[in-house]
Formats: sequence, structure tokens, C-alpha cells
Amino acid sequence: MYLADFQIVKPSNPISQERILEWMGEVHVGSKERIEKICCKPKDIKQRLLVDASMLDQPDLGNFGHRAQKFHLVADKVFDELYVDQTLPPEHLIHVTCTGYRSPSAAQLQVVKRGWEKKTLVTHAYHMGCSAAMPAIRMGQGFASMSQGVVDVVHTEFCSLHLNPELNTDDQLIAESLFADGFIKYSITKGRPKRGFRILSMHEEMLPASSEAMKWECEAWGLKMTLSREIPGLVYRAITPFLERLEAKSECSLAGAHFAIHPGGPKIVDLIGRKMNLSEDQLKMSWKILKERGNISSATLPHIWEALLEDSTYKDGSLVVGIAFGPGLCISSILLEKVCT
Repeated sequence: MYLADFQIVKPSNPISQERILEWMGEVHVGSKERIEKICCKPKDIKQRLLVDASMLDQPDLGNFGHRAQKFHLVADKVFDELYVDQTLPPEHLIHVTCTGYRSPSAAQLQVVKRGWEKKTLVTHAYHMGCSAAMPAIRMGQGFASMSQGVVDVVHTEFCSLHLNPELNTDDQLIAESLFADGFIKYSITKGRPKRGFRILSMHEEMLPASSEAMKWECEAWGLKMTLSREIPGLVYRAITPFLERLEAKSECSLAGAHFAIHPGGPKIVDLIGRKMNLSEDQLKMSWKILKERGNISSATLPHIWEALLEDSTYKDGSLVVGIAFGPGLCISSILLEKVCT
């Protein structure tokens, strides 16, 4: 199976990290020292892309229903842009998101708009955290194995929708300094593409005694993030045997592979790099996407893959280890081989 045909829709409002940290200091009165101590610095994140820049000046503090409606309007426009020139329907369409819900979904409505009701099956991969690309790809491989057509995966992550300046906790401060918005589409096919990635292996585990470390819970106002300070340490201790099991499963050495690490925060990338003795070049794209985009939840890892695919310095046959993290606490991985003929 292969990943190919990556297509990005960029949110239209780039906001510098300096401006966001200033805003946080203004709305979280008396929290300047905490913000300076625990939040992501401009050296790690230069800017983030937001759907609506006015969220900083006049944050929508309406209830969850109001936020869900706004998510649906944005997701609907994203699907319109992604499929505006596509005439051939995918056999399957997997919609991935952690940041909003509506039924029928934007994916289903797109199928209706295109007149594909009898040709495209829609599956939802919702609320599965920042590692949600992995279960979506597992689903897609199963669908593709039983079909002759293409399986599309679309991520719509509107993280800034869940800003809440009235919630003055460490978790909220970290989330506000880290998360951004992102939208991406790619396809899973059985046929080798001219440019893409061959899927070699996948592996996933939940770490023992970690269920309280990461949460993404529904509240009356919106979605609330819980991020334990223990997460980097949990990952640091687990990553070596975890990657050994991925290596054994794939029967392929990871030595010299490039790493696409979901930047749940700068410390995660740094610790994995040090634990696995990875070079600056092996981690380059993980740092690049964090710096240019921030953490865009489940859409982050596909953005790193797209950047690796577009960079000609990564040659045909290059190995890429994708690693992401989600509630559970779950570590999920994929081993890819770049193809470009």
C-alpha cells in the first residue's frame, strides 16, 4: 500500500508566536511568570496558522454547540476546496478530526454535493487524538485491500476553536501556546505512485499506568485539553523498546532513517532525538513543521510527510519513521519508504 497525492489547505491567518504569547499575558492576568516558564518559546515555534485571527481579540466564548457549528462551516469550505477540481470519486473517504462534530458530516455533505452517493463510502475517525492518522491509515489499508479504487483521508483540525481565556490552568496555557489549525488530504492506493510513500509496517501500543496523562474532554463551553508533565518522561522511557518492536515487525533496520515525530511539544522531539542518538538531519522536518505551523493535532504528521515528499534531498528509497502520540497514553508508529520515479 502507498500514501500519495498530498494536498494542503492553509488557514489564511499566520500569527507570530510573540503575538500569541502577548495575547496570553493580556487575557490570563497575573500569569506572566507561568507563561514564560511553561509555554512554547518563539525559538521553537515561529508562527501558527489560524482560521480566524479575531479569535485572539474577541474569542468566541459561546457554548459547545456554537463552536461545533463554526467548525462545521469551516470544514465544509475545506472539503469544497480540496475537491473543487476532482471529477473521479474515491471509493472510500475517511474523515479525521479531534476538534469538532456534526452529523451529517462535511465529508458526507461533500459526497452529496458531488453526486457520489452510490460511489463513495464515508467513514469517520473522530476523537482519536494527535496520532489519529495511524488508525485512519490502518482503516484505509483494509478498505483498499478489498477495492479497486482510491481511499482518501482528509484531516480537518480547527484547534484554535477551543481557546478559553477564562480557563487559567497550566494545561490550557500550554495548549494555547502550542496548538494551531491545519487541513490536509492524501490517498491510500494499491498501485505504486510516481511520488509517494510505500507503507512497510505499523505498530502501536498503550503505555501502562498512563491513562490520566493526556485527555481531550467535552465541556459545556468546548473541548478541554489535559497534558501531564509526565508525558515526555513516559515517552522517553518507552521509546527504545517500542522502536525495537517496530523494527522487528518490519524486518528492516531503522539505522539512518529519517524521523517524522509528532511535535507534541519541543521537549518530545528533543528527548526522542537524544534517546535514539538521532542527527539534526534525521529530525529536520519534525522541527520545521513545529516552527512553521505549531502542533496541528492529527494533521501534523501528514504535514511532515508532505514536506519530506516535496524535498528532493530525500531520495527514492529513503526510510521515514513516523511517530505520534494520543490519549491512552498511546504511542503509534509507521515505517514508510519514499518512492519518486
